[in-house]
Order: sequence, then structure tokens, then C-alpha cells
Amino acid sequence: MARQSIGLLKERGTSERRVLLLPHEIKTLVQDRYDVMVEAKAAASLGISDEAYAEAGARIVTSLEAWQANLVLKYKAPLLEEYRFFRKGSHLAAFMHAEGNPALMKALKTSQLTAYAFEFISRAGAYPASVSDSDIAGRMAVIYAAYHLQSHLGGRGLLMGAAPNGPFPRVVIIGAGNVGRAAAQTAIALGAQVTIFVRNATKIAQIEQEFGRRVRCLLNRRGVLREEVKKADVLIGAILISTFDTPAMVDERMVSTMKPGSVIVDVTCGYGKGYLPSFKSTTSHRAPARLINSVLHIKIDHLPASVPVTASKATSERVIRYVRKLADVCLRGGRSRMIERCMIAKAGELVHPELIRHDALETRMPIA
Repeated sequence: MARQSIGLLKERGTSERRVLLLPHEIKTLVQDRYDVMVEAKAAASLGISDEAYAEAGARIVTSLEAWQANLVLKYKAPLLEEYRFFRKGSHLAAFMHAEGNPALMKALKTSQLTAYAFEFISRAGAYPASVSDSDIAGRMAVIYAAYHLQSHLGGRGLLMGAAPNGPFPRVVIIGAGNVGRAAAQTAIALGAQVTIFVRNATKIAQIEQEFGRRVRCLLNRRGVLREEVKKADVLIGAILISTFDTPAMVDERMVSTMKPGSVIVDVTCGYGKGYLPSFKSTTSHRAPARLINSVLHIKIDHLPASVPVTASKATSERVIRYVRKLADVCLRGGRSRMIERCMIAKAGELVHPELIRHDALETRMPIA
């Protein structure tokens, strides 16, 4: 009986050099007796050769051959030009974030493949597959903000680097999940005054236990948030929310009260108009910041891609356990509630509640 195949693809997105699995983790799948195919030069930009994957037991193949595998793996969602490879009966898994991508949702339905989103893998209320990227994104948000505070880039001319006698930049972070806490840790290390907004008193207790007096932790109340945003040198949005039909959390009037040269970083790039509506579109690694009403706006939807070596290693080590479960379910008839919950499309239907909801919203009010 022929072995079931797994294909690992090279990423083709702009500024995207990450790879989902490194040779060490590929070797694990080979030892599990899968026929593992890796697209040529999948990790060349990380300094990892095809030979390293071959030594791990993988076959080096073309992109088309990798797409023919029974289970296809990517880091990020397929690009528009890759939709032509979708086929009925195959399985595809990646960090999809398809709920914000109407074209992808449509392609998933018309192709009738079975698709899984690593970001929806959940355990005890947490999303473990995304932890590495979330942590890196939070840290990079502060690094980008610190860099853009320089005056020649339009910033306020403040050093976020624990300079003697200050002044110490004020950093306001909305959200205390993996992204928000990583941002707080980095900002504290750089000597900033940090305020974190959270949704309930339980979160306040958790943050105070973790950070002690190094941060101020406040309940997210509109009036309090308005005053803190006005005083902020850096505002970091670290919660993933959809605001198609809900009021903005930080509206344009609130942003207009910020000091000229201050910096906003929308890390999670929420869907719809978003909780930071002064962002009309995303920015990029090549052009990270946009000056809008004297405030620098940064909204890069894949911040960890700026450090692909670090991100790939961290994610590969973390995600391999879920890839093994996924392969067992898809290719060997195994059962796993965890894997079932991260399925987003099957037999021409969207099956995850978030995608179903966003698809309905897109029908009523197309995503900009």
C-alpha cells in the first residue's frame, strides 16, 4: 500500500520568507512513515538548503508536485494565484485567517477541498499553535514603534531605550493576550512607561501578578482610554476583533487628540472598520509607516515575517505536534476533537463558526 503524502510549500507572499517546518520536524514526519515532499528552495532564504531536507528523508519536488500531496502544508494562506491548485479530495492546512479574505472563502467553497486553520487549534481556551508568532508580533510592534519615534521619520524624537533621566515614552497597549504581554515585556525592557487596557478584573489580577508595579493595568472603559490615548507616545492595538457592525474602540476623533509624531501600531489587523479606523489599509515591511493627521500609523499584517529565521524555528518546533495529529486525522482516519475544531471548509461548505459569520457579513457589507 502506497504511503500517504505530505507536501510542504515555499511561501511566495511579499516579504514572506518563513517556512512552516524545518528539517528536524520534517524528519519526525518521515519517521511516522509519511511520504514527505518539500518544494525546492522552500527555506533557502533562511540559509537552509534542499540537501538538509533531503537528509531528513524528504523528497525535493516542484511546487506543482507538492500541491499534489494528500495533505498540503503552508505557513500563510495561499495567494490568489495559488487557488488554481485547490482540488476536491485534498487537504490543506496553514495559518489561514480566511475570515478576513472573501476571495479565499469563495475559493474554499468552490474547490471542495478540506481546509484547516492552525490559528483555530484550541485547548483550554488558549490557541497554542499561534503563541510563537503572537509573541514575536508583540515584540516587533514595540521595536517598530521605537524606531519610528525618531524625528527624521516623522516621530516625536523620543528614545525608547532607558536613557538616563528620561523623558520616558508612554506606551499604551490595548489587550493583554500573548501579543499584548510580549509588547509590554519589550517596552518595559526599553524603559517605557507602560499602561495596559484589559477587559475585566480577572485580567487585571493576572497582569499585576506577572508584571507587578512595572505596568499600570486599567479596565477598558471609553473615557479612561480616551485620556490615556491623548497622553500616549505609542499606542499598540493587540486584540483581534471584528468590528463590521460594532462601534470603533479608538475612533478618529480620539486619534486626533494624540501628540504630533506619536505612533500607532495595529498588530492584529482586525477585520471590518476595525477598532482603529484611521487605518484605511495595511502598510508593509518595505513601507511600514504612514503619516495620517501628524500621527504615524503602522499596520503590517505579518510582523513576524521580518524575522523569518526566529519565527520559523519557533513555529516549527511548536506546530509539529499539531501537524502530526492533523496528518493522522486526514490521512489515517484518526479522530481528534482539537483537529475537528480547526477545520474551516469541507465539501464546498464553510464549517467554522467564524468563517460562516464573516461570510454572512460579507454578503451584507462587503469587506473593504
